[in-house]
Amino acid sequence: RFRRKASFARWVRTTVASADRMLRLGVKFFLHPIAVSEAITAARVGMTKIDRYNHQYFMSMEVYAYSQDYVHSSEDDARFGWEPPKVCSSVSKSALFIVATGNPNDQFRNWLLTVISKRTEITEDPLNFFPNDARAATQVLDSVYEDLEAGGRPRDYAADFLMYTIIDRAVREVTPICLAYGHRLRWLQEKLNVTRLKCPVKHCDEVSSMQLEMQELRQWINQLRGILKTLTADANTAKTDSTMVWNFGSHAEGKGKSILLFLSSTDASLEQSLDRLQVLHDLARNFLQQHQRYRESFMNNILLTLTVATAVFMPAQLLA
Repeated sequence: RFRRKASFARWVRTTVASADRMLRLGVKFFLHPIAVSEAITAARVGMTKIDRYNHQYFMSMEVYAYSQDYVHSSEDDARFGWEPPKVCSSVSKSALFIVATGNPNDQFRNWLLTVISKRTEITEDPLNFFPNDARAATQVLDSVYEDLEAGGRPRDYAADFLMYTIIDRAVREVTPICLAYGHRLRWLQEKLNVTRLKCPVKHCDEVSSMQLEMQELRQWINQLRGILKTLTADANTAKTDSTMVWNFGSHAEGKGKSILLFLSSTDASLEQSLDRLQVLHDLARNFLQQHQRYRESFMNNILLTLTVATAVFMPAQLLA
């Protein structure tokens, strides 16, 4: 619980909850039953979306987080022979259910409810390349909670800004993942330059898997930008009419306009992450193409050798 002016915004955090428990939480906090049902379905199938029912925002969001602290540079890897860890095994994925509710005049409860979907409740997706567990969502929520305990900026706002803060922290987790991919690809590229055809097949398979993993991250970023677009449109329609249902950010100074600065900053971070992933995808493609060129060059040399040998020994065979 944290204070905003004369009122309190309450954050109810549930570590892991099944679908039945989420329904009970909906009854406890007077949440719209249809919205809760849709959010449960979205969490099961791994969908990132947001819905609004009157003064309540329901958001189902996938969260990714990198769990290893890798601080070596590419020069250190080459100098000391350190091998960067594989990225996929160090990235976790969670399904997070968030409800934000409130009103500038405190006509409604000022609640923030976060629920981490239970792993067994998540539908197995053949296009999911990262392990599903609660580590990613827990890491993001712990970061926001530590900021609140330290008296950071979110303390001065209500539940809707807390929801935005969680989105922003989830966006920040993409940067360590991109850096980890960059270190790993640089190391694999240097190995390929040295070993050439002796490069293990498992490295090529790993780079091919990286391309699919990065495509999954790009798809998630595009879905997250859709959420930001919805919140931005809602903040733009905020009015001073007290009879109007709550709009995102309408409690802040400027009647919702000030929140646009934060939303714009987060959207710019997502766009930068998309550019990073595109560069990394090009690096992975260049690795596979270079390995293919080495193989083709090797095969051409073999064919040339066989052709020369045939031309040398063919006359002798004809004379015999």
